[in-house]
Amino acid sequence: MEEFENYIVEKKIGEGAQGVVYLAKHKTIRRSVAIKSLHPELVLNTNHKERFIEEARTLGSLNHSSIVTLYEYIANNNGYHLIMEYLKGKPLDSYIKEDSGPIQESRAIDIFIQVLEGIEYIHQNNIVHRDIKPSNIIIDSKDKIKLLDFGIAKNNQDNPNLTIVGNGVGGTPMYMSPEHVSNQPITIKSDIYSLGVTLWQMLTGVAPYEGMTIGKIYTKIEAASLKDIQSVYAHVSLKMNEIVKKATKKNPNDRFDSCGSFIIALKELKEHLSSKSSEPIIEKKNIEVNLKEVTTALIRINSQEINGSGIIYSAIPGEEVLITIQKEGYKKYSHSLIVSDNTKLEVSLVKDKAAVFFIFIGAKQFIGLGFHKLLLALKESKFGKENKEVIAIQKEKIEKLKSELNATIIEIKKAKMDIIILFLIIFITGLILTLVYNYFNKESKKIETPVTTETPKPQIPVGEENKVPGGSSVTAPTDNKEKKDQPIPTKPKPKTAPEGINNKFPTPTQPKGFSTADVKDYRATKIEEESPDSYTEIFDGNCYALILGTKNPTIQIYKNNKSIARFSLNGKVVTISYYKGILYTNKNENPTVRKHYIDYKRNDVHTSDITSLFNKQETKDKYSAPSNAKDIRIIKN
Repeated sequence: MEEFENYIVEKKIGEGAQGVVYLAKHKTIRRSVAIKSLHPELVLNTNHKERFIEEARTLGSLNHSSIVTLYEYIANNNGYHLIMEYLKGKPLDSYIKEDSGPIQESRAIDIFIQVLEGIEYIHQNNIVHRDIKPSNIIIDSKDKIKLLDFGIAKNNQDNPNLTIVGNGVGGTPMYMSPEHVSNQPITIKSDIYSLGVTLWQMLTGVAPYEGMTIGKIYTKIEAASLKDIQSVYAHVSLKMNEIVKKATKKNPNDRFDSCGSFIIALKELKEHLSSKSSEPIIEKKNIEVNLKEVTTALIRINSQEINGSGIIYSAIPGEEVLITIQKEGYKKYSHSLIVSDNTKLEVSLVKDKAAVFFIFIGAKQFIGLGFHKLLLALKESKFGKENKEVIAIQKEKIEKLKSELNATIIEIKKAKMDIIILFLIIFITGLILTLVYNYFNKESKKIETPVTTETPKPQIPVGEENKVPGGSSVTAPTDNKEKKDQPIPTKPKPKTAPEGINNKFPTPTQPKGFSTADVKDYRATKIEEESPDSYTEIFDGNCYALILGTKNPTIQIYKNNKSIARFSLNGKVVTISYYKGILYTNKNENPTVRKHYIDYKRNDVHTSDITSLFNKQETKDKYSAPSNAKDIRIIKN
């Protein structure tokens, strides 16, 4: 059991693939805490370690009633540890299975809105959770919930390349969105899909796809919709089924635009369910407003408003609605319409300020933030005399400046194309002016090159004296003195162009004497340890792989002759195959086949160990790539 300087560990309360969780108590203040420790065998694994640290950073930046609180992060000789709020309750999946069964609809709405509010908060902080599921939601006896396990959450601003956990793409298959399964970009819409599946389980009392293999689950997620709730548990309204269906649409653009819109739909349903009126519901029409190319703005339809990129408003046919959208730096948008049918509006806001304006604003905010942080440090130091209230006010200023700077950074990122074009125009203009200046300066030098000539001396008659001012006289010389040769200017030696620098990763070239007869299809079983480096032919458009060595080989992925990823396989590889943007490798030392997803848009590779998707070979417990995968064609140098 782990030992900590300020905490007494009482017992182990949980364990997962990444770490173990202990119940502990602070020695001085006697507060109970949960300590999550990274498994000792994973401490030396860079990816696991960085992910654990990233989880600490993520939780440390969040403060919301629906999210577990991080008290402290400890890195010592025993490893890496998160000291977190101890939650008295049960994981939601266990609670549904062991205690509640299907949760009554109105109660489920109240519980789930807390979840949505927590996820909406992290989305507003540019974080995508990526692993929403009932087991990551703790519910207590008063129906209060807490979100936890941000181990694979991704901050889109801090580190866009840190996206995998261990050797997998992250996420739990049963709750993953279609785009997550197919290795497409994961956004807040992916979280909304996982939320819809979680709500479905709360209302039906069972998990979707129970008893299915991973392969079948992936197929279902990509091709089939969730079952209607009523087909599993009848005591749920049709309107609730529609809401869940919308959240779990296959196309991300057809889902709720934000958690805020999800909340509005559930609150309207809750209002109807709690109404004592027996009259049928008047069928309302939905007005859906989505912003294009803008992540956050104040959107208002009549008296209902939301800060986000989308809103859904239900209106009675014939009702007049006024839509207004406001955002700093953009012109105000206003639109009025009479409701007749479901309407979807996509709005592009018009910039009121030049894109470069945000750079100057950001620079000003960054300098201001640095100044106030320095001021805070001085006030907290032993030289300062300010009280706690003054320091608290200073911290509030810093948090406000951080928020404003983050908003400006988002604007700069959105306007980056305009900024790039602006600087490109400035660069090209400067280049043209430089070339013109150099040309005319060169011509001017040609004209102004000094010519060596002897200045003629005045002729004075021989023997005569010529008067000069001051009464002196000059006598004309009888003999011409020999002229001294003047130095002839020499032309500077022309500058030679610097030698070219070889690329760090040069494009492989065909070996001398190469012919198509030398190209053979074969698996890597034919590569011996003594073989030289090899590379594949282009296997997908403008991408190819460079294989370096055969024992502990390194694979370098190139796109447009530029390296986009590099990873080691550690051990002698037996097979290398390729199919639909995925490299498959197998060492045949165990039944594991590794999948390496090549992400062209993000320029990286995600690696995972999966066995059940592939066919077994004749050898016992040996697996190979899918039968439709093809062997890589290797050219020996």
